[in-house]
Amino acid sequence: MTILVDEAVWPWRGRLWAHLTSDVSMRELHAFAERLEIPRRGFGGDHYDVPEEYVDRVVAAGAQVVTGRELVARLTAAGLRRRRTAPPIAPRVVLVGMMGAGKTTVGQAVVQRTGWTYIDNDAVLAEVTGHPLKQAAAILGWDGLHDAEVTCLRVVLDRPGPFVAGGAASVVERVDGRALLREAFVVYLRATVETLVRRVGSGAGRPWLEGDPAEFFRQQYAQRGAWFESVADLVLDVDSGDVPGLVQRIVEGATHP
Repeated sequence: MTILVDEAVWPWRGRLWAHLTSDVSMRELHAFAERLEIPRRGFGGDHYDVPEEYVDRVVAAGAQVVTGRELVARLTAAGLRRRRTAPPIAPRVVLVGMMGAGKTTVGQAVVQRTGWTYIDNDAVLAEVTGHPLKQAAAILGWDGLHDAEVTCLRVVLDRPGPFVAGGAASVVERVDGRALLREAFVVYLRATVETLVRRVGSGAGRPWLEGDPAEFFRQQYAQRGAWFESVADLVLDVDSGDVPGLVQRIVEGATHP
C-alpha cells in the first residue's frame, strides 16, 4: 500500500485542507478512504480533499506524509494524475436497492435512452460462480454468496464505461463492497415494503423470500437501509413507476455530476 498525504496548507471555507491519494491505484485509495470513513463526496478525480484534523488519522492508518510537489510528481509518474482539462470519464452507473425495486427495468430503460451497455448482476454471478443464483445460494451459503457478489462488483467495475449495472444489495454491508462502489455513480432505487411485495409476488426463485416477503424486506431495510443511503450519489423513490422520469434523473446525474 502506498497512500500519500501532503501538508494541510490549502485554505477553503475557513479550514485548511490536505490531499490524500495513492501512487498505486485509485482502487487502493478508495479502499483506504472507506476504511477511515472519509466522505465519498471529497473525491476529486485523483485524490480526496481531507481537512487538517484528518491528517493524523490517515498517517496513523499508514499514509506517508510528502510535500505537495512530491505528491503531484508521484501521482503523475504513476499515470494516475487527472488534469482538469482531461475528457470526461465514460459513465459507470451502479443501481442499488432491494429486489423488486426495478434495477433491471430501470437499467434497461437507461440503455434504451443512451445506448450504454447493461450489465446484469445475476448473469455476472453465473459467470463468476458457474451457477445460476438459486444454485449458487444453495452451494455457497449466505456468506459465500455475499463474497461472490463483491467479486461480481469488482468484475463489473473492471469493465470500461459507459454502462449501467444492477448491484447486489449485500455489497453495501461490506467495507470492500462500499469501497468498490466509490468507483461508480451509485443510484439507490428506494421503494416501500408494500411496493416491493407487490412486485416480487410469492418470491418464487428467490429462496430467502419464500414464506413472508414483507417481513424479509422489513428486516433487510433495518439491516441495509442506512447503508443504501450512505453509498448513493442519487436517491430515487420508485413507487410511482415513472420510469422515464427516473431515467432522466439518472442520465443527468451520471453525465453532469
